[in-house]
Amino acid sequence: MALLPTFPDVPEKHWAAGTISLAAALGIVGGYKQPDGTHLFKPDQTMTRAEGVSMTIRALRIAVILAGGFALGAYVGAVYTKSKG
Repeated sequence: MALLPTFPDVPEKHWAAGTISLAAALGIVGGYKQPDGTHLFKPDQTMTRAEGVSMTIRALRIAVILAGGFALGAYVGAVYTKSKG
């Protein structure tokens, strides 16, 4: 049983496999859901600007929570939510 999430298209020996798994465990990335219910990471696909911003916001929210900065975390969350419409 794996301790961290894995994606079937990211081999264990991939140079970023550990970081990708950690980011998935922290909720920073989730992959692309497939019709069969699995998630692929698509490590060779170019990231869109929206995906990059979304990952950055999720990572910042985690950093704020770990630092104990609830007010800043709430602000970042509000800005993110408002930007999504």
